[in-house]
Amino acid sequence: MYQILKQAYEHGKVISVYINENDPTRCNVGYVAALNENEVAMYMLDEDGDFEILSVHGIDKIFRIDADGEYEDKLIKANKLIADKPPEFIYEGGNMIKAVCEYAKKYDYPIWIAFKGNNEIGPWGKAMNVTDDMITITRLGDPKPCNVSYILTRQIDYIACEYKEYHEDEE
Repeated sequence: MYQILKQAYEHGKVISVYINENDPTRCNVGYVAALNENEVAMYMLDEDGDFEILSVHGIDKIFRIDADGEYEDKLIKANKLIADKPPEFIYEGGNMIKAVCEYAKKYDYPIWIAFKGNNEIGPWGKAMNVTDDMITITRLGDPKPCNVSYILTRQIDYIACEYKEYHEDEE
């Protein structure tokens, strides 16, 4: 899968990536933003071709990749009409989860996290501090100000940084 992702990255292709074997009809669609031998970061598109999230997940989780299909073409065309593009994600090696958290912190984007062994999305918040081993976030939607969660990066299965504006009243 790494070679296919690398080709998609080099050619700026929109691809559909399937990571949930329990629900093989659901996929993530977008551009590869960065990759290493273990992880891929993708600019995910919504059904209108707009940038929705920057996600990171393990390449070993991917069991199917679709490219050059009707759906991918539809999103490419729609995405070309989008004027509001997110800031470029620049990955310079090392821990990709840390890099995405630093990016989210820099641009004040909220992040959400899924843990290993659990497909449920866990904490949703703003990155406060990021190291190779731990992410510190403030949880959005928690009514108590200054709330904090400390999360070990080794337990993270999937992480995403949300581009679309978050509204706490939509929870």
